[in-house]
Amino acid sequence: MSMESAADILMAIGAQLQRAQEVSVVAERLSDELARLRGVGETDEGEVSVTVDHNGLILDVALNDDALAQGGPHAAALVMQAMHRAIEDVQRKGQPLRDAILQPHLTPPLRTDLGDKLDELYDRIDRIDRRTQDDSQEER
Repeated sequence: MSMESAADILMAIGAQLQRAQEVSVVAERLSDELARLRGVGETDEGEVSVTVDHNGLILDVALNDDALAQGGPHAAALVMQAMHRAIEDVQRKGQPLRDAILQPHLTPPLRTDLGDKLDELYDRIDRIDRRTQDDSQEER
């Protein structure tokens, strides 16, 4: 195995580690931005409004008098409808943010498949090891 090949493999590993670190920083930034997102959903007639956080957890529920007058099971169904819409809203708001933050970092790096390089390195080491074993057996 030539030193140049080993150096190329080490450089590829270093480049991939650097890229992983950059993606980690981007992911942290994305996480912070997403944590601030809120989604709001309403029923068709506006009787119920629900606000959720980025995880879809309910932060606020507002029911008007009409929703309250319809009784528990119907009011609960309205809350569920508004909650689902709020979750859809926060997901919709989050998607452009994810795309804007991640897109510049998702472009494929120069194509160096680290797995293939490592396989090649292991194969070379194995061939050298077999030659060394064969040479040592011939000397006996």
